Amino acid sequence: MKMRSQILLLALVAITAGSTTLRAQSHPKRKTGNAPAKTKVYKFRSMDYPGYNLSTVMAYEGGMAVGVTSHGDGTEIGFAYRGTTYSVISYPGSIDSRANAVNASGHIAGEYADDKDILHAFLYDGKTYTTIDPPGAAAAEAAGINESGAIVGAYLDGSDHEYGFVETNGNFTQIDYPGSTDTGATGINSAGDVVGYFYSSDGGLHGFLLSHGSFTEIDFSGARSTSVGGINDKGVIAGSYLDGNNISRGFILINGTFSTVDVPEAAQTYLNRISNNGSIVGALQDTNNEVHGIIGK
Repeated sequence: MKMRSQILLLALVAITAGSTTLRAQSHPKRKTGNAPAKTKVYKFRSMDYPGYNLSTVMAYEGGMAVGVTSHGDGTEIGFAYRGTTYSVISYPGSIDSRANAVNASGHIAGEYADDKDILHAFLYDGKTYTTIDPPGAAAAEAAGINESGAIVGAYLDGSDHEYGFVETNGNFTQIDYPGSTDTGATGINSAGDVVGYFYSSDGGLHGFLLSHGSFTEIDFSGARSTSVGGINDKGVIAGSYLDGNNISRGFILINGTFSTVDVPEAAQTYLNRISNNGSIVGALQDTNNEVHGIIGK
């Protein structure tokens, strides 16, 4: 599925009514840069769902981490972790599920595959699972949630074209990066700023920021591709890029300045999100090609 291959899980894949459309009124701005000489040093710890050999942490907020794990057979299980306890996040009756985002209220946004292997977006409020699909969607996934409960994600229309969306109180807004072949939204903060990815006509993968109706392209300087995962309430953006050697490395973007983030001794680093307290989450691939979830503070 097109969406699943691009929604911040590079490590796990081994390496309409009430709707409006947001488009930039002028050519989108472009944001590129190099890592500064001095960067924050994070202390990382691994987070692996017990008994499974592939894990990634998708989000961390309010003391709860959520993510996805797999045995590597293609079937995935969402999980939540708080304190010392893991719990399974699985939409009832689904064949697999992912927990992609969480807010401080403990509300989880994600996706599930039904018995026909069709993807749907969902919200779990700690008691009830609710499907959240844009009108007319052939498939959908939820990728981010902010503190007021606004959800972002991506969906496919009947022509297999991919769009991003924002859902607020049952109303959907379509996101389509100008000139792109496909677009997906991955994160939203309390100010309503949205980040995500798009594909250009040459097949290149790029990140974007959508703020106050204006798009800004996000590309790490010299990277082969850039994937933006999340934005926190301070406007700090996290994501990953492929360097010239086709190695995945994490990055943080603060006020237009990029910082590379590599987990020590990891073969590759994948960053998915940055929380409001500054913690970063994602996954590492070790020298044995095993994938482990990570939290860095």
